[in-house]
Amino acid sequence: MLSFIKEVFIMFRYGLMRRINAEKRGNNEFYRNGVELLTDKIDKNSTTKLRDFIDSSLKNNTTNVWTDELGSDQRIYGAEVLLPEMEMLLPIDEMRKKGESYLTQKLPYYFVLAAKLQHRDGNIGSGGGWHRDSPFTPQFKFIAYLSDVGYQNGPFEYIPQTHTSLSKFKAKFDLSKMRFTEEEVKEQWNKSILVTADEGSILIADTKGLHRGSPIQSGERYACTVYFFDNKKNYDSFSNLYQKA
Repeated sequence: MLSFIKEVFIMFRYGLMRRINAEKRGNNEFYRNGVELLTDKIDKNSTTKLRDFIDSSLKNNTTNVWTDELGSDQRIYGAEVLLPEMEMLLPIDEMRKKGESYLTQKLPYYFVLAAKLQHRDGNIGSGGGWHRDSPFTPQFKFIAYLSDVGYQNGPFEYIPQTHTSLSKFKAKFDLSKMRFTEEEVKEQWNKSILVTADEGSILIADTKGLHRGSPIQSGERYACTVYFFDNKKNYDSFSNLYQKA
């Protein structure tokens, strides 16, 4: 019952504003489906510089790196601390404005997750499989692609419209459920979006919706993901992963 009340509150708090904003923007793809790809947002010089930064940081034993068990997914949380010019290489202010418009609240805190994903036998993709980043509150995430991402390179995969309360009410699962098996997803939803992208593109997604980084079958993928927060408590919840100044 508590989960139902929470979702109803979220539906009225954010769902109404989402409809209003969608009408203002011509009911665009992001507001409708929960995911959208923006092309040609970052120039080649910037993507090259960011890839080189990731490679050099991963080789530096002073970098605080999170790595999965297979060594497929390597992440540098708080990469902006190591690369102060990050705000000139990525359109941080533009991202923040989009997020604030969508969530109808200020987002004063952020960090950049710089990552390199490589093929390893048995990998399940970034994020550890199908999941929501939040069970109730809408989330806003930007993924800046620093290399071309084809179907073999572990593209972002999203179940459209699962960011909406209506989708959650229709599903048979507990409203607070955050992780799903592939079998559960196939049984409940019959359509997903695989987002292939050219280097320099930026994906925006409401990651309350079901998503995953699909398993990488070959090659590698470089990306910077930007997370925004409305309060310092949520920002500090990742503090053990951040880089030291």
